[in-house]
Amino acid sequence: MNNSKGRQNGWRNAIDFNGVASRYEFWSFLSVSVGICLFPLFCWWLALMANPDYGVFIFFALPLSVLLGLLFLIPVLAIGVRRMHDIGYSGWWFIAAVLTIWFIPVILLICCMKSRTTSES
Repeated sequence: MNNSKGRQNGWRNAIDFNGVASRYEFWSFLSVSVGICLFPLFCWWLALMANPDYGVFIFFALPLSVLLGLLFLIPVLAIGVRRMHDIGYSGWWFIAAVLTIWFIPVILLICCMKSRTTSES
């Protein structure tokens, strides 16, 4: 399987959480997806290095990267779940790992909150 075939299979089964995905299919789809999501930020960085006045470009690059990330969210979850099925694990392991990464900042913020006194409990 070549790189384009892996991406095609990833998009062909973008919302299919059943079945399996090979290691090559998973990594080729994930690497291209991350590359596409980071491309606007890379362009912003290059423009900023060329001319510091292009710092305003972040107001275009950052929302575009976030939108692309949201676009790739479900297909990446689907291919990750299929990859877990391929190695004999439940797909919930992949979803739990992704959710844990996203909830780390929330948990850190909650841990930084002021303690309740006994009278507030």
